[in-house]
Amino acid sequence: MDVTDGSEEEQRGSEDLQSKMLDFRQGDIVSVPAIPLLGGAGNVEDHRTPLGAAVISQTCDLVQPDRVTAQLALVRELDPIRAKEAASGKRPRFVALPEYGANLFADLEVIATVSKDYLATLARKPGVPESDNTGGRFGRAVGRRFSRFPFPDELHPYLKPLQDLLQSKASKTASPLGLALESVTTLRLESTGGWRSSPPFNLVLLIVVAPGVLPDLDDSLRPLPKKLADWAYKAGSLYRSPAQIASKLTNAADPVDLTHLWQMLGDALADNCLSSGLASEHATAVEAIEAEVIGEDEFTYDRYLRSEELDLDHLSPPTPW
Repeated sequence: MDVTDGSEEEQRGSEDLQSKMLDFRQGDIVSVPAIPLLGGAGNVEDHRTPLGAAVISQTCDLVQPDRVTAQLALVRELDPIRAKEAASGKRPRFVALPEYGANLFADLEVIATVSKDYLATLARKPGVPESDNTGGRFGRAVGRRFSRFPFPDELHPYLKPLQDLLQSKASKTASPLGLALESVTTLRLESTGGWRSSPPFNLVLLIVVAPGVLPDLDDSLRPLPKKLADWAYKAGSLYRSPAQIASKLTNAADPVDLTHLWQMLGDALADNCLSSGLASEHATAVEAIEAEVIGEDEFTYDRYLRSEELDLDHLSPPTPW
């Protein structure tokens, strides 16, 4: 066989590979018994994947001829409580695979690189729906795992009440506080002096809620009704707990009351965070924590850039598997 014949055969093989790769999408599940990981001794070891592996490479990279590899993540089954936390985005380590199973997730802690030649030989099935919106959500979730902000260690005692709250309410959505948290799209933290500044920090806890949760008032700065003020404050300080405020919020119908109760809930959470931190060895790390409750449809891009998202992986100690 001359050189020309070899080149033509190689080209046909490349075209055949690309033709097969056109069927693959980010979020697909492939049937593979194991994925390769580099062990402690520098040897390649097989990491068993009894539930298969999820393709986490972007779809555009899978179909590009000049991309010769793809990334696979272990598929793991989570218990119902942890699955609910992960599905809501509170644990970026895990990305939901709703088409594969309600409690099945791509574990981004266990990732391997394989050749596309090998990937093309594997049976595949969708892990996410064909909807572009859902597929985009999967890609954003994968990206978020590798772009999370490293909060200063001194802040962990201040954030512990949020960790306790999110974990304790994850399986109790029927409670007033659980119901309120179901309306929260995300929790974010902002440092008014920027994150490059030195302690003490002045922080803003941003509680972003779904559109329509906050009443649409002509004047959002309407005075706090006296009856509600007498219920919530003593000597000028908020003394109701988040659970008490959430219970009041559940039964409130007046738009003005609803607006103020949501802000009270944010203030109570911020107060708990500050009290927790002040009782720790990092009592001087934070000067103040304010809260702001804002609708998702009013959360600006500028605010997004100035704040960082909180999640259980940020707030929790490492979990053994």
